[in-house]
Order: sequence, then C-alpha cells, then structure tokens
Amino acid sequence: IVPGHMNLDKICDAVKMGVAMAGGTPIMFPAIAVCDGIAMGHVGMKYSLVTRDLIADSTEAMAMAHQFDALVMIPNCDKNVPGLLMAAARINVPTVFVSGGPMLAGKVKGCKRSLSSMFEAVGSYAAGTMSEEDVNEFECKACPTCGSCSGMYTANSMNCLTEALGMGLQGNGTIPAVYSERIKLAKHAGMKVMEMLEKKRDQGFKITEMGGDFYIEAEWLLKILNKTDIEDYESLQYLQRVLENSGVFEELRNRGVQEGDTVIIYDLEFQYVP
Repeated sequence: IVPGHMNLDKICDAVKMGVAMAGGTPIMFPAIAVCDGIAMGHVGMKYSLVTRDLIADSTEAMAMAHQFDALVMIPNCDKNVPGLLMAAARINVPTVFVSGGPMLAGKVKGCKRSLSSMFEAVGSYAAGTMSEEDVNEFECKACPTCGSCSGMYTANSMNCLTEALGMGLQGNGTIPAVYSERIKLAKHAGMKVMEMLEKKRDQGFKITEMGGDFYIEAEWLLKILNKTDIEDYESLQYLQRVLENSGVFEELRNRGVQEGDTVIIYDLEFQYVP
C-alpha cells in the first residue's frame, strides 16, 4: 500500500544475493509501514508517529530473540528510517542501511514537478485559480514512479542523513528507486555487511552534511542517540557542536532526476550553503 515501498521486494532480493555471494545465510523478516500521504487529513494521521517505536521495538525483538549476527535494514518512508536506526543502535551488531530510493520527478505542462506541486495544485483549486482538469493532470503526473516522495520531506532527508551517518553506502539517499544502480547498491550492501561481520569492526557516526528538513532530522537524531551510550544526547547543543563544521543542503529535490535526463548518480543538483 505504501508507494515508497513498492520496490522493496526487489531490493530485498538483491541484498539476499549479496549476502549469499559473500558467504552468509540471508534471512528476511518484515516491518510495518504507514504512508503519511495516505494517512493525511483524517484520523489515520494519529497512527503514523507511533509506528516509529513499533518498528524499533519489533525489529529489536526479532533480532535479539533470534541472535542474528548482522543486519541489513531496508526502509524508505518517514517512520521506518528513524525507527530502524533506533533499532540498530539498540541491537549493536554490524548493520548497513539501503533504502528503496527516491521517486522520480514528474512533468506537468512541460515543467518538472514534485509532491509539493501536488499540494500547491490542491490549494490553487480550492482558491479557484486552477481548474479540476488541471488538478487531475497533476494527480496523474506529479508522482510518476514508486519511491519515497519527491521532495526533502522526512523520508528523503533521513535517507540522506543515514548516508551521512555512515550507516548507508554512497548513493543511499540519492539513487532513484527505479534505476538499476539501486539494485546494484543493494547487492553491495549485502556484501558489505558480511565484510563488516568478518572484520568485526566498530562503526563510527560522522555527519558531513544535513538535509533540507533539518528540524525533523534533529528530532530523529536525538531519538537515535538516546539508544546509544553517547553522553549529552539530550541537548540540542550537542548537535550544534557536531554541526559547527558541517554544511546544509537546501532545495534538494528530485527536480534533476527525470526519465530521459542524464543524471550523475552521486551529484544531483543542489545548492550548498556553507
């Protein structure tokens, strides 16, 4: 039911292949997910945030009860990414994240559009400045593929943050969901977690850049740090110290990612503010 998770079966298959190729035995178990877009505007929105802890708790229960040696987390939507990061911090075994990837940008009347364009279209219709036919065109074309919603909302922000934390391989936050490069990344994630298990090396967190949805990222990061032995996590001053030498991505949407475009996988269009 979640558009951002429609392709995760293919991501899972690639991860399992990578684990097996590296000599491991892949075992898969699921996590629940709520699509905030579908849950929006009715009582369902009250059920979204709580799923973060349900995801963290259930994942911890499965991993600890069955004593898995290592984990590959495969999230792609708003509460799944922070929920699984919280679980990874609690479980503390070699872990790699690989998301399902962002949705491609849409194209309406010759212009690239994202999910926010759909919101604006609904508002314009309510204000009487857009026809129903034009709204229907946005509805059919603004979000053309599977993947996390095209815009720097929680899902894409957290997938980029996961990469910045060192918990995901390069490209985890930016390779589009429908690109074959995403399948390659997933296979490499399976191989990498086996390499980590073999070397039994510790993982370090290092933030290099933060995404556009900074306040959401800060909230989730504090929740994740709460599950570790890092001191002083309760204060936003901790984040301030970490971010003093960091930059901020602004306006990172999937506007430069559209079928037919030439895309540099690890260098999507963005404005960097030092």
